[in-house]
Amino acid sequence: MFLILGRKVFWDIKENSKKPFIASHSSVHNLCPHFRNLKDDQIKAIKDSKGLVGLNPYPFFIDPKFKIREEKIRNQYRKKLNEIANNQETTAGKWIAKQHFLQKKLSEVCPSISIFVDHIEYIIKMIGDDYVGIGSDYDGLDCLPQHWNDCMDHMIIAEELDKRGYSSDSIEKIMGKNILRVLEEVWV
Repeated sequence: MFLILGRKVFWDIKENSKKPFIASHSSVHNLCPHFRNLKDDQIKAIKDSKGLVGLNPYPFFIDPKFKIREEKIRNQYRKKLNEIANNQETTAGKWIAKQHFLQKKLSEVCPSISIFVDHIEYIIKMIGDDYVGIGSDYDGLDCLPQHWNDCMDHMIIAEELDKRGYSSDSIEKIMGKNILRVLEEVWV
């Protein structure tokens, strides 16, 4: 039901918006069929609006096999996670303590940065490099792709794009110029 609601709202925005719009925290459904991810028709609609697809590096959104690996880790450490939670007084404290523990354990099974960049390339091949950016979610993720711990490691995206032969101009657009273009147009 949430998928249907999400798609309906997306198409309502497309139909009623006079300005560019963005999908700020999604990835590509054809590469990883998660309900939050965009289907090809949605990606093309964002281009038509001159908007932006902000790709999210959350492993659940980029790697269809990650859920299986993540569940094994959670099951392996279930007792420890309960102990950690029991040592905290507040609900927020319980969640944060468990997430810090899990983040270290999940880093062993997270996908590589190349899987995330595959999503970027998919968008570029479909609609061009003017409509793709990074939709990070650093304050709400329990893990990121390997070797990517927090916002300080954000530049590994640019490094991977450079290794794949993208121009400096294209990399700059993906890393921030595209979102600035959309924001300037929307705020005017």
